[in-house]
Amino acid sequence: MRWRRKHVWTDPLQPTTEYVNVLGSKLKFLMRATRGVDGNNLIARNLTDSVSGRRIPRGAGTPVYAADGSFFGAKPVILMNGSASYFLLQLANPITLAGDTPELFVVVRLASYSANFRLILTLANAAATAQSLSTNVGTVAFLGNSSVSQSFSDTASPHFITGRTESGTTILSIDGIDVNSTGGGVPQPQCDRVYIGFSPNAPDGSIALCGVVQSAMSAAERADIYRIARAEFDF
Repeated sequence: MRWRRKHVWTDPLQPTTEYVNVLGSKLKFLMRATRGVDGNNLIARNLTDSVSGRRIPRGAGTPVYAADGSFFGAKPVILMNGSASYFLLQLANPITLAGDTPELFVVVRLASYSANFRLILTLANAAATAQSLSTNVGTVAFLGNSSVSQSFSDTASPHFITGRTESGTTILSIDGIDVNSTGGGVPQPQCDRVYIGFSPNAPDGSIALCGVVQSAMSAAERADIYRIARAEFDF
């Protein structure tokens, strides 16, 4: 009997591995719309944290899992329309500890900018919302004990948005560039939950990627995450 040699084809590094290779154990949460979404009739019921493998159940509303036209390479993403829609990951153990200075990041295409704060990604605990990336009328913002915003109203393309506190300064970054900052940033309280969207005000737009990093990324790390996200979501 003759045996044929079996050829095993391996794909390039999967994106989750690439994010982890850059950030290591600092990466505490990662939701990728390309992986681990389940639902029916286009309604997303659960997302997945790619770091821990935990399910992120829908808490309210009817967010849709579908392509946003040709954006994001026509891959399905999480579509929200500004109403009360959110997913919530609530943990038995904290995702960040008291004294940490987390950095939040998202890849999102915003379809409109409301007069009310609309929360894209929020790190919180039972007592309060600690930090959020959000939109308001004609702005995007990073909200916390010290908040910073930037005039912004683009609806024509996805963007990589991050917020962080570094050396006492709260900084908002768009597409890898620091666009505004303010003083007064302090370490955050212990947090054990992550919201994607919020009630009553979710964003009006499409969410492809959300992440929480335990401490501020270096400039090189942020550039690498931006590069990986652009490759994964074609923007």
